[in-house]
Amino acid sequence: MTLRISPAGPGSESQPVAGQPVRPPRSLVLHADDLGFNPAVNRGIIDSFAQGLLTSTSVLANGPAVPHALALWNELELRRRHRLLPSDGYRRLLRDPWLPFDLGVHLNLTQGRPLTAGYPEELLDRQGRFPGVFPLFWRSLARPRRSIATAVEAELQAQVELLLDHGVALGHLNGHQYIECLPLVAEIVPRLANRYSLRNVRVAWEPGLTRQLLAEGRALGWGLAQVKRLFAFRWRLQASREGLLFPRCYFGTAHAGGITLPVVDRFLQSAAGDFVEIGLHPGVSAAPLRLHDPSDTGANPLSSAEEDGWSDPLDSQRPQERELLMGDRLPTLLQSRGWSLGRISQLALTSSARHRSAA
Repeated sequence: MTLRISPAGPGSESQPVAGQPVRPPRSLVLHADDLGFNPAVNRGIIDSFAQGLLTSTSVLANGPAVPHALALWNELELRRRHRLLPSDGYRRLLRDPWLPFDLGVHLNLTQGRPLTAGYPEELLDRQGRFPGVFPLFWRSLARPRRSIATAVEAELQAQVELLLDHGVALGHLNGHQYIECLPLVAEIVPRLANRYSLRNVRVAWEPGLTRQLLAEGRALGWGLAQVKRLFAFRWRLQASREGLLFPRCYFGTAHAGGITLPVVDRFLQSAAGDFVEIGLHPGVSAAPLRLHDPSDTGANPLSSAEEDGWSDPLDSQRPQERELLMGDRLPTLLQSRGWSLGRISQLALTSSARHRSAA
């Protein structure tokens, strides 16, 4: 299929072709986790906005490369406002709303070190680092919640405020390694959402997951995926009760670093509703890079970040997802399936429209 890009300029809408059915608009958010993880991840994410179809990302506030990430982000937004992105033609083709890209907080209790003093030792490893998602899960269930909930909430609050102190406009909350689905964190996120007016959240309840994994021959991964899905369903119910806003359909919980074009196609065939989010993890190879703050002349070796718990298990896979987002096959697929690009920030508008329709 040949891509047809209208010469009318950004914001123009393609006209329906005679004889073809007119489909209702369907919005797709292409989101990247882990901004601030390291310069390789930062570069891959920014490239996937500038030269590809990425529409959303979220920042690890305690990540070692946050200053680098925010410097790149500010440059990206400047180029977007002036319509100077190489991806502008594809975005016009896919009816991009030409709104600011989504930037959120990637709440983190599983990797690196806490920002706050006095964080519970039982939720850290022997080196004082976050312990990983599975130890966090079991330890948070094993102890009475009241003994640790206050400290966990203070840490997550500090992560939000660190980014606000940098002057960036935040629009949503989600969790590193889906920690928002854990019961302890699920109780805290609605309070953060109300406190900081960040009512757009992620609910990683994924339809069609069993069919997707079996089609890929991944029967062994089915059990873990179902556990994730159970906790995501509980979080979905709670988020709905709290009046939080989220795409009703999310994909990517079992495909970190492994999303390809056929996988995206299967995602879209399983999609229910007209507002969908796909979570990706683009990056470039981190091997030769060194961590540094672009506003400073000092530099820290990548190995020091790894000692602080920032080794990247997805390093070898991230470039594949970057290439997917930057190639011409993805816009061809989305155009053929009738999808447009969307923003998480549009959730409030779609929610208001549904309420008006129901009234």
